[in-house]
Formats: sequence, C-alpha cells, structure tokens
Amino acid sequence: MNAPHEKKPAAEEGPVRRLTPDDTEGVLRIVALEELDAAALTRELARPDDYLWMGVDLPDGRLGAVHRSMRWGEHLLLKGVFVDEPLRGSGAALQLAFALRDTARAEGYAGLAAWVEPRKPEAALAHMLRLRATGPLLHRFDLPLPADVPYATEATARSHGRLQVAAATPPPLVADLLTSDEHEGVHWVHDRHRLVLSGFPAASVTDLGQVLAAAAPLAGAAGAHRVELPVPAADLPAAFHLASLKAHRLSRTPVRLGRTDFRGPRREPPRTRAEGAGPRMMPSEARTLSLQPDDERAHAELSRHGLDATRLRTLLEGLDDRPWRAWSDTVELVDEASGRSTAMAVHVPPHRPGRRLGALIVLHGAGGSGEQILPYFTALGDRLSLAVLAPTAQELGAPEHHLDVAGIFGSRFRMPRWDLTGQEFPHAALRWARTVLGADPDRCVLAGVSMGGLATWNLGMRYWHSLAAAVPLNGALSIWESFGPDRRTRALLPNALPLPLFVVHGAEDSRIPPRFDRESVATLREQGHGALEYVEVPDGAHGLDTLGLAEDSPLFRRLERWLSRARRAGLPLEIRHRADNDTHGRAHWVELGGIEPGARGEVHARWTAPGRAEIDVSGARRVTLHLRGDRLPVGGALSVTVNGEESTVVFTPDADTVRRTFRDTADAGLVAEQVVHLDVPPPSPTEPTETNEHARCRNADPI
Repeated sequence: MNAPHEKKPAAEEGPVRRLTPDDTEGVLRIVALEELDAAALTRELARPDDYLWMGVDLPDGRLGAVHRSMRWGEHLLLKGVFVDEPLRGSGAALQLAFALRDTARAEGYAGLAAWVEPRKPEAALAHMLRLRATGPLLHRFDLPLPADVPYATEATARSHGRLQVAAATPPPLVADLLTSDEHEGVHWVHDRHRLVLSGFPAASVTDLGQVLAAAAPLAGAAGAHRVELPVPAADLPAAFHLASLKAHRLSRTPVRLGRTDFRGPRREPPRTRAEGAGPRMMPSEARTLSLQPDDERAHAELSRHGLDATRLRTLLEGLDDRPWRAWSDTVELVDEASGRSTAMAVHVPPHRPGRRLGALIVLHGAGGSGEQILPYFTALGDRLSLAVLAPTAQELGAPEHHLDVAGIFGSRFRMPRWDLTGQEFPHAALRWARTVLGADPDRCVLAGVSMGGLATWNLGMRYWHSLAAAVPLNGALSIWESFGPDRRTRALLPNALPLPLFVVHGAEDSRIPPRFDRESVATLREQGHGALEYVEVPDGAHGLDTLGLAEDSPLFRRLERWLSRARRAGLPLEIRHRADNDTHGRAHWVELGGIEPGARGEVHARWTAPGRAEIDVSGARRVTLHLRGDRLPVGGALSVTVNGEESTVVFTPDADTVRRTFRDTADAGLVAEQVVHLDVPPPSPTEPTETNEHARCRNADPI
C-alpha cells in the first residue's frame, strides 16, 4: 500500500467510481505491475466479487488515480494506490482509500487489511483508515513453486480460499493474521503470479516442503507459480534458511499487517459484571436505548451493559439482519420539533433475502396528498427494497413562507405546502423510517413532484449529508427565477455536488418551465458533478402521469438501475458547505452557528493529516466539530486551525454524547463521540477570501 505525499497544486479530481473491464486501457496507462498485462487486468476487473478496483477521473475523462484491492478471507486486502501526475498531492489517494472502506463495509466484508511498513508514508494513510497492527513484525518471502504445477482453466480458477497443512501441528510459526483460530489453517489470495498466505501454517521453516506441497495444487488452479508467506522478523535462523533456498524478501524492513474489523473482534472477551448476565445488546436495542428521553435511565443502562463510546457507536451503525413484514397503511406522523402532525401514507415492500431495507420519501405537489401520490412509487420501492413514505403537507404559519410559490399555483399557494428551508415533515418522515422501520440510513432517498420537486431541490442542497440521492420531478431550484436569477438560493447549489441527483422534467411543462432545471443541471455539470442524470421527457407536461414513469417503462427501468447503486458516501475528509441560517449549518462533522439573518455562512473544513484539521469560516460566529473515534485515538491531541488561529483539543469520547447525538439525528452516520464548540476569529487581512463558486465536497473515507 503506497500513497503519494508531495504537496503541490493539483488538478481537480472527479468522483470515485468502481472500475470495469472497459477501464483496462486507462488503468494500464497509470499502473505498471509485473505480470499484470491487459488480459490479467481484464480478468480482475471482470470479477468484482473477488477484486475491487476503484478510480478517480481527470476533468478530461481519463483516469487520474486508481486503487487495487482483493478479497482475502472475509477481509479486503488493500494492495496499492497509483496516482497520475496531474493528481499528485490532491488527496485522491485518501479519497480512494475511504471509498474502498465504505464499499467494503457496504458489501459485507469483515474489515480491511494491508501490509504496513512503519515510518513509511503509507503508515499515515493506514492510521487514517484506523488499521491496527496485527501480529508480530514480519518479513514476507516470495518462493517459486514446483515447475510441474498444472495451470488453471477458466472453469477451475479460484482467487481465494483456505490452506491447511495436514501433517502440521499447532502452534504454527505465524498464526493466521486474519482470524484467531490456529486450527483452521491460513487464508490465501491470488495476487498476479503469487499465492499470498495470511500466515505460516507449519511449526517451523524446516516444514516448508509441506507448506509448498499443500499450496501447489491451489496455486496451479489459480494460475500462480509462486507463493508469498510471512516469517517472524526476529526469527533469524528462519530468514537464513529461506535465503539459502533463494527466497526473495519483498521489503528491506519488517512490516506488520494492519487490520480493521467492521464487525468487531471475531471472539469477544468474556463479559464483565457491568455487562450483565443477559443476552448481548442488538443494534435495534442500542437504538431504542439511545432514543430514550430519560437521561438518567439511559445512562444507567449504558453503565450496566459496559458500553463505551466506540462500542455504542458501532452498535448503532449495525443493522439487524431480520426479515421485515410487508404492509401498506396511513399513519400519523408527528414532527417532534414543532409538535405538529400530519397523515403519512406508507408502503413497506416484501422482504428479499440479502437486502437491507431503505426508504424513499416522496413529496407531493400543490393540492395533492400522500395517499394520492404513493401508488406511483410502490413498484419502484418493491424492486429496490425501499419503504415508500409519503407525508401530506400542511399549511405553514409564517406568511412569508408562502411567497416562493405565489403566481405559479394561483390561489392555492395559501394551501398546505412544504417548508423549503426548514425541516418539519420531510425530516420527520426520514426519522420515522430509521427509528420505526429500521431503514438503513445510507439508503434513504428523497423525491418530489412539482411543489415537492422544489422541496427536493432545496432540502437536498441544505441536508445533502443525510441522503443517498435526490430525485426532483418537474421541480425547480426557485420559482422566483421567473423574474430573474435567485442569487440567494442559487448560492447554495454547490452544496448539492456530493449528492447523486436524478432530475426529470417534462419538455411541455407550462407550469414550471424545464429551463429552470436545465440551468441548474448545467451549472452543476460545469462545477464537476459526477453523479447527475437529467431526463427531459419530450411529450411530458406538468402532471406526473405524463412523464412515462409507469412500471417497466424505459424511464422507470433507467431510474431503477440508477437508484440500485445509490448509497450515501462515508464521512468526507474535506467539506465545503454554505448555509443561510443555523438550521442547516451542519454538514457531516462540521457545523456553522451564529449566522446573521440575511447573511450567508460558508465553511471549508479538511483533515490535512492524522490529528490535524484546518477550517476556514466566513459569515458565522462559531463552528462546531462532531468528532468520532474512527479518526482519532482516545486521549490523542487534535490540532484545529480556524481562520489561521490554532487550538488543541484532547479527544475524550463519551458514550452519553454518542447517545444524545443519535437521539438528535436518529442517524448513526452523524453521531459524535465528542462535540467541540469553537469561536470563529475574524479572517486575517492578509488571507485571500474564498471566491470559488465551484465549491465542492470530496467524499473520501478510509482507504
């Protein structure tokens, strides 16, 4: 695992994407690995269950950086990041690494693994991914297998598995580094011409012949002709013995296997008295506990179960793999913030094994209702395992909130409608999906038609970090643009750059002309949005019936394919966010506060190194950091620079903070283990002012 570390101006990179066999030529332009020719690379790219290649495009569409990884047992083994010259120093390596971590977690891997050489640049990257050293310092040796090993055919080829030495007795020289069971042999993975072992499954190097004999048929079936195995760096006799056999040592200095486990340790330690004698807590029980309004009772339960901040956060992030019941009905939805209620039509799809339930929040148009619009989206929900929730809008109290649809919907603009800047029922529906249905917070999508399309645009810009995607239909950024540019609303449009968007508009829509959506889409594409689809339906008018979204229509199937890939990205290393009031000042781990009425707050926050964050703020009096243990070690010092003024924060995670922040958001992806409030110093007169209208958020998480 290697990473570029020079700091210099770099080209803008595009979004991270998974590579396919169509990318073979582009990958070979960047990557030069022994025995990885076009044929071998194409085979890897065509086997996404065994090999995971991720890439970042340059503005001209060419690949600018790629990361290679492969399945090793139940872990994803990170093998190397390769960055082309235009993206050196841009953070693309981190972006790819975090995208790989998120993908591995989403696809059910047990965790990540990588060989890490201490004091090398990649060690910092491993730290950012929270890879912890496993086992002793090791040397990795590469040895040839017997020349008569039969080679693979397409029918017999395998890329990973287990290897056991029948005559070997524990303890092995190096126990399996991916599990704790020395009786089950070691894992192997096919890496180009080598079979890579996760341990030395015999008691001594004098038993090397037995190891090679066991590995030979596996290597032959995989098409490999060498084997890579680890030996303790402190075992000098073993090293001399392997050197006498002409074995090749793969690095001059010892390495350790870095590993992080998404599911926690495979063998948990014995329970303490504090954890009680009952069954272990399930993720759903942890969520119920954290939503408990009685702080004293909740704190006592945390103590009884022995839950610290990290363990509670991990539980909240987990999902119970239990089947759900299909049903449809209308329920009462209560917005806790305002105390107001409304009717919400709900359709929960049939359970499909291997699927996690997501949510599709649908906002109706003026004069409509949730019950009226729900049937248009139930087939999509059934196909994608998305519960469809359609709340009914209510009339708002503040008169000024009605003006942004005046003149478009006639006298009806005094009727029930969505608050385009606040939270209320759309957010209450999102919270209901997570807390009542147990919907995966990373698979929550917002869609809306007409007035609901306006709300989808505006809520997507303000709360993009809470959504996996947004689908505005016959909507617009702002109806005021009928009279000229709405600069106040349009200034928030760059917030939508990290949010996947599928925009649909009828070409013959006379109520909300399609030029509004055309202009917004064109602006986002100019600014580099990489996950944006725009469909203008030739004969489509303003009514939803005219857009051709009937089940199995071409547009339905296109939207279905697009939404099937939609997942909220992980915590970004870099955030750019704008807000015109405190209600939407937060974006993932950073939050603006004290925004003056009529002003615009803006923040550019980034992790520049492990334990170091730099933040530039304008238009706000304070900034809040929502810190988590997947970025910082307990007791570690965090250096935070706000507008050039440096502060030091000691990371002290607290389980009650995790519980309270989950109760506030009902979103495990937004919980914090420590919340830090900082005053914003005025910008230095010598500092340049941020004028880039093409602000964006680069979604990179662990390696």
